[in-house]
Order: sequence, then C-alpha cells, then structure tokens
Amino acid sequence: FYHALEIVPKTSRVNNKAFLFLPPWEDHDFALLYANLVLKKIGFDVVNVGQSISFESILQCIEKIKPDLLFTTFIVGQKVTQLQKFCDDINSNSSCKLFYAGNPDLLRLVNTHGKVFFSLNEFDSYFSNLSIIEEILLSNEYCIKLVKSPKNINNSNWSNIFLFSLFFSKRI
Repeated sequence: FYHALEIVPKTSRVNNKAFLFLPPWEDHDFALLYANLVLKKIGFDVVNVGQSISFESILQCIEKIKPDLLFTTFIVGQKVTQLQKFCDDINSNSSCKLFYAGNPDLLRLVNTHGKVFFSLNEFDSYFSNLSIIEEILLSNEYCIKLVKSPKNINNSNWSNIFLFSLFFSKRI
C-alpha cells in the first residue's frame, strides 16, 4: 500500500485537506491507508499521521493543518464513556467534517458528531464509487490476482477489512 500511495495520481476534483489519524489506543491502520488512497485519488491533500499519536498531538495537527475533513477508526474496544469523550473532544476542537469507520458495535454506542461508515462499500460510494484497489495496484501483478476490487472482499464491516489486511501484508 505504501508504494500505491506514492504513485496514485491526484485528480483536481477536490482541493481540500484531509487529516487521517488513529486514536491513541488504536494500532489498526489499514483503513487509514485505504482512505488515504481514495481521498488522494479524488484530489484531497492528505496528511496521514497513522498510529501512536497522543490526543494533544492530534489537536495540534488539527490546529496547524486546518483540515476540511477528519477520518479515524475505532476497532479496539474501549469504554463507551472514553469513546464518547474522544468524539466530543474532537468535535469541540474542530470545525471540519468528521468521518468515522471501524467496529460497528462500538460506533453504534456513541454520538460521533459526524458521518459513520459501517462498510467499505458505503465508504467507496460516499467518496468516489471507484474500484480504487484495481486502479492503483496495477504495478503489482500478485496483488491484482489477490484482489480485483474491494467488492471481492467480504466487507460487511471494517473488521473484515482488518482481517484482509493481515492476510494481505503476510502474502506480499
């Protein structure tokens, strides 16, 4: 995926900034990488800080980058009060559009103050309705044999995407 991020052509459809990050307790970054590909492809300037970033650093990035869009995921279970506080704090410290994905069981328990994606298909159709993996990974013949498009993945929820990422990273 890192090579794909470098070679993805940026279109001029959108000229906005996207800030992608994981909450301090998360370390499952496949969804961020995929979101990075999709958003860059449709023209966003993407800043993806990934995992292991403190909440204070997230707020500093929001202030410095001034993004139009924030995207993060909740995969690992946390107390509902901690998730809600995180969502409330992000909302009160940002004026941009908020987007969340991840474990549907967790996301249904909190008010994220933003758009929630419960599946990869939902994310794709919201942003571009493109088969992004097929377009971007053309340079890697093995990857194309493994995955023709996101629709070939059993993507009833983002947990499946995480499981796919484990398989994908071990095969390449």
